[in-house]
Amino acid sequence: MHLFILSAKNMHSYTLVYNLVNTYGIDSTKLKFIFYDAQSENDLESNLGNFNILFADDLTNPDIYRDIQTVTITSLHSFNAKVIYDLIHLKLITYNQLIIRITDDEVERWHNLYQANGRLTVDNKSLVDKYTLDILAKVSKFICLYDPWGRLLEETLGRRLTIYNINMITNKYLNNNIQDCFKNEISTSILRQLQLQNTVRILVFTKPKPFELFQEGILPDLKNFILNNSESLNSRTLEIAFFAPLGVRVIPKLFSTILVLNMLARYKKVRLKTTLLNDMPREVYFSYLYSTHIIIAQDRGGLGGIYEAAVGGSLIVVKKDSLNSNVLSNLDGLKYIEYDNKVGPISESIQLLSDRRFEDLKKELSEKMEVTLKENLGKSNETFSLIYS
Repeated sequence: MHLFILSAKNMHSYTLVYNLVNTYGIDSTKLKFIFYDAQSENDLESNLGNFNILFADDLTNPDIYRDIQTVTITSLHSFNAKVIYDLIHLKLITYNQLIIRITDDEVERWHNLYQANGRLTVDNKSLVDKYTLDILAKVSKFICLYDPWGRLLEETLGRRLTIYNINMITNKYLNNNIQDCFKNEISTSILRQLQLQNTVRILVFTKPKPFELFQEGILPDLKNFILNNSESLNSRTLEIAFFAPLGVRVIPKLFSTILVLNMLARYKKVRLKTTLLNDMPREVYFSYLYSTHIIIAQDRGGLGGIYEAAVGGSLIVVKKDSLNSNVLSNLDGLKYIEYDNKVGPISESIQLLSDRRFEDLKKELSEKMEVTLKENLGKSNETFSLIYS
């Protein structure tokens, strides 16, 4: 029997529970899930169905732990570290049983602390407390891609670790029927709509990022493209979309940037549309990802959105030698291009698309990603079976 100790407030908890069984084929009768910050099903954000679900009142019940082989948690930070620390000191679980499914957020925070101080230290901003430090000093098993996250983790902790090298690409809808409907019906409608709109849609970053990253990393190439390379649009409208930046102080910069872009576009007779995105339901968000021709990925994180866009046939553009570039290189068959200070993200990607019919290439990229996902699933299934057999 294998136990998972999860947070009801973390959206990744629900995708983990669903996909372990429905995507990776783990026998659900061998799994238990405790939501340590929920009192009942009413506190859960999604209906998980027929799983062995337990709640906070069950956390210290010794009977739950009698037949447990492994204890898995998703992420480690100051919100859950004391829960795990207390269970270990109550001798309900051991460090040898503990497995942490780590995310890029934690690894970056810990590695930044390590680089700044030469070691890990308590740091509230980094969500590292004394319980986090104690656990990290003794735990040795992690689920993540070895390159780059496992490698950085070993550097940060100063020792060799057991890294279960899994690139966990999941069904985001928590329902196979919804996923099949989206793939077979809705995505086809989206492609037809794009063709009728005669638009090239570029999404800059798959989640909100500081506006300075857009200004410094993307805007110069966008201006250059409008002034010097816009003929590769082949008379199509160029739509640039990104998440609306937060904070009142950013508003003047935002609107002045949009104004300058519109003036340049009018001068060069380019049809330009700027779209600001806000928080949206996950189904709406993934629908939007499917409707993009090009995703300019952030340097780190947001891989769930990047993968989903790739499934829909979006061309992924990522900065050379970034952490996300490193991660994507582990997926054989995934089509993506890299940019650097000499080759801009917009000019390069649109030029590639302009040589083909946009929708034909989008369909081709989607089909290649399907093959890539099946290969990745096979590798992940083997590793998960070893852990949770």
